[in-house]
Amino acid sequence: MAPDESDTAAAGYPHALLYTLLFAVPLAGWTMSSARGFPVSWFGFFTLPDLVPKNKALYELLVTTHGVLAWTLGVVAIIHMLAALKHHFVLKDDVLRRMLPMSSRKTEGSER
Repeated sequence: MAPDESDTAAAGYPHALLYTLLFAVPLAGWTMSSARGFPVSWFGFFTLPDLVPKNKALYELLVTTHGVLAWTLGVVAIIHMLAALKHHFVLKDDVLRRMLPMSSRKTEGSER
């Protein structure tokens, strides 16, 4: 059974949200650390520049923002995982197999 356009859109929005959050969470953390005056290093190789000057009120806002974004990312990732498992075990289609990096199985219409 080939996916229709609504299935493709239903998969596209969560993916866009995941990628957006994967960018936004570290950026919020970096900005939060800058507002607090904490240096941010990239795996100890070099120190990143501050994005904003020290500002206690901004820091407190960003602590909340960073936390909410991180929890949202976790929830969206779990929902994504559960949807993949539903496709595999309930719908019995090959969506999960196509997601796996070592999968050599290509199905008709899966060459996105």
